[in-house]
Amino acid sequence: MSRGNEIGGIAFPFHSDGSDLVGLFCLDSGARGGASLVADAVAIHNELVRTEPALAAALYEPFPYDLRGEQAPGTKPWYTMPIFNRCGDRLFVRYIRPYIESTRRHEDAPRPSDKARAAMDRLDAMCADPQFHVSMTMAAGDMQFVNNYHVLHARDAYEDDRVSGRIRHLKRLWLETDVLADAEKPERFRLGKTDTYWSSKGRTKSEIEV
Repeated sequence: MSRGNEIGGIAFPFHSDGSDLVGLFCLDSGARGGASLVADAVAIHNELVRTEPALAAALYEPFPYDLRGEQAPGTKPWYTMPIFNRCGDRLFVRYIRPYIESTRRHEDAPRPSDKARAAMDRLDAMCADPQFHVSMTMAAGDMQFVNNYHVLHARDAYEDDRVSGRIRHLKRLWLETDVLADAEKPERFRLGKTDTYWSSKGRTKSEIEV
């Protein structure tokens, strides 16, 4: 997914990042908009299992993800993994729909079935339902930390006012933790497996999101 400093003030859909945790530190919220939205993926999962088990089951099937050019040399530019993942009695969620959709540019990447697309549409609708998410407007000095295993996050559109100097400026921090051993995580969530962001234990990455 393109980041805020690349595409400006348009809204971001609900998604997870490629780290254990993601943090935001607000330096300036901009002139208008830009609320941060966080959705309870565990509650959504449980509600789907209870009321629409066929769609829940579809989200346990593998989905293709575009590596966006960050694959190792000589390897495929895409990989597959379920949106809902179980390891022992723990639930892990990975969902980045723009990365799923962009695998269409790779001829050899699998295509999601009609049922898989219906399941993603339902997941998107549930994330957008205030029953499953909270909205917060961050002010200068505010910090937010999100568990990427259990929470999906999004952002409303925003506007800057460059004349008055109100220009959105947030710092993002991706973090790995030692809370769970690698053996307690699905393979793609293990250290060194998630993305090329992580090459060694305890590494962090930060960048500006405006």
